[in-house]
Amino acid sequence: MLIFLVVAALADLPVVVIDPGHGGAQAGATGICGLTEKDATLAVSIELGRLLDQSGRARTVLTRSDDRDIDLAARAQISNAEGASLFVSIHANASDREASKGIETYFLSQRAADRRLRALAQRENEGAPFFSNRADSDVQVILDGLRIDAAREASVRLATRLHKSLSAKLIARARGVQQAPFAVLVGAKAPAVLVEVGFLTNPDECAALAQVEHQRKVAQALAAAILAHLSVEERALALR
Repeated sequence: MLIFLVVAALADLPVVVIDPGHGGAQAGATGICGLTEKDATLAVSIELGRLLDQSGRARTVLTRSDDRDIDLAARAQISNAEGASLFVSIHANASDREASKGIETYFLSQRAADRRLRALAQRENEGAPFFSNRADSDVQVILDGLRIDAAREASVRLATRLHKSLSAKLIARARGVQQAPFAVLVGAKAPAVLVEVGFLTNPDECAALAQVEHQRKVAQALAAAILAHLSVEERALALR
């Protein structure tokens, strides 16, 4: 009976799907300190999942819990299959300027605002044919649908909360909430964001992201923002 009650309680919790960027043959960016993006994102994601599960206010699903290849489209499919309330894809940034540093948070759009964001999207998209006619059509359908419009608005709110929490907790430069054509966000029915938690090409941020203590701080900041978002959105829904 007790087991049944626990399972029922877990089933009632909002599901947060956490997506550690890259994995397997797709290492992502390689840091100046030798840390790879796929390893940094997995470490942060596992800790984030632990914190959210421990809170008793959400149930988490990771798109990968080890070093394996997962198709970008499959990540959103996992989110949809789990009936996710939120989809958060975690990444680490890179730049040809060693001095570049800080936090960036993204929600989906059909086009990038400038050349740098186009290059970033192409790197994070791992060569996926996002800019093909079919992909453009998929994005347009997403952005035009009434249900997805609501999810997109919630994505902006979630991205803003994540951005503020990370910047404050890490005392990091807030580079802004932006929009870009990230393939991993295409197809997710839930509010979906992509977070760049620091620059691996910056010596200080790369060294920090390689430390367990800093990874925990990143996860704590993300968890606080996610739980706050869930609470606010639930209250708003109850008032409708």
